[in-house]
Amino acid sequence: MNQQRTADSSTAPLLEVGAPAQPRARRGVRIAKRAFRIIRNLLAILGICFAYLLWVGFMQYQDRADAGDTACSFTHCM
Repeated sequence: MNQQRTADSSTAPLLEVGAPAQPRARRGVRIAKRAFRIIRNLLAILGICFAYLLWVGFMQYQDRADAGDTACSFTHCM
């Protein structure tokens, strides 16, 4: 009986050795999700900056157009 118990307990570590592969895969998925979330947030911030600069440029263009020097707005003369 004792030999059977030790034989059964000796097979248990073999099952445990294969078990960590799944948490490693989950860790990789978790790291990928975090990386994509960071990239998405950075792109959102860059998009907001682009929209702001586009708005400022359009306002400057409108100011130049109202002043009557539209020919000068494309050549950057002051």
